[in-house]
Amino acid sequence: MNDIKTMAWMAVFFLAGVWGCSRNPGSSAAQLDRLKVLEAKCSKLEEDHQAIAEARDAAKQRLSSAESEISSLKNTVSILQEVRKERDLLNARMEKLKKGLEELMSTDTALAESARAATAKEKPAKPTTPGVPVSGSAGKIIDQ
Repeated sequence: MNDIKTMAWMAVFFLAGVWGCSRNPGSSAAQLDRLKVLEAKCSKLEEDHQAIAEARDAAKQRLSSAESEISSLKNTVSILQEVRKERDLLNARMEKLKKGLEELMSTDTALAESARAATAKEKPAKPTTPGVPVSGSAGKIIDQ
């Protein structure tokens, strides 16, 4: 008899389970409202995700552009540093040449002045030319 009672109870639980599972759950208004709210949240989150993804892509593009500009500017800086070094070297050479030319000019000026002084001391006598008689001057002779 215990077996029959146990089997009867099992049948009752089985039938109650089948009946409970076969029932159509009634959708209450609160559940429908909650479902609509959750769907709205989900769609808003999807839109936010899309906007954030677009902003991320734009930021990546700006970053890439900035990095390429930085590398270009670094190249320009290195070129300008080389040009500055070359300019400084050429300025130093120019200053050396300028000093050398000034020394040469002062030496040349000193030599020229000493040569003038030497020639002034040895002034040759004024060359004389014979006089030429002028016609109608009654024998006057004019030196040339």
